[in-house]
Parts: sequence; structure tokens; C-alpha cells
Amino acid sequence: MCLEFLDVLRHSLAEAPSTYAKLGIVAHAVRMRLDGQASVILRDARSTKNLFSASTIQGEPSDHAVQRARRRGGATDWIVRHRRYVAVTDVDTDPFRANPM
Repeated sequence: MCLEFLDVLRHSLAEAPSTYAKLGIVAHAVRMRLDGQASVILRDARSTKNLFSASTIQGEPSDHAVQRARRRGGATDWIVRHRRYVAVTDVDTDPFRANPM
């Protein structure tokens, strides 16, 4: 990643007034780097409860991802366990499938 991008991101996060604002900044940064849509979820490591989320998906409320993400068995759980992001390039071949909630 380019250092200039990281510096801008770091400064933006430092200036953000709330957790929701910080997650929104991260979601937009991810979207810019991946050239697609992004959702970001903040999870409590101890309780495994999903606390906050932000999304760049048009028309999706910011808290939509936190309400729909599975605590076990879905992409969010896999990301936490493996400490790696997941970029789904074709939703028809998404190995995690949509949450049927």
C-alpha cells in the first residue's frame, strides 16, 4: 500500500468523532483499494458480539452488516479466525453464501 494513502487514512481516523465515523472511513478506504463495495464490522474479541458496522453499499444502512453477520460459520467468523480479509469477486460463487436471516 502506498504510504501517502496510509498517512491520509491515519489522519482521517484520528479526526473522526465517533466509532461509526471511523468505520465509515475504513469502509471507504477498502472500497477505494479494492475497486468495489465494502462492509466493515467491529467485533468484540471476548464476547464475539458484532458491535458496529459501516458499508459503502448504496442504500444499505450502516448497521445492516452488523445485524446480518453470523457470529459462527460465516465470512465474518472466518475473517476473525484467520485474520485475513475476504474479497468476493463473484457473489454467485461466494463460498460463504448469503446469510438467510
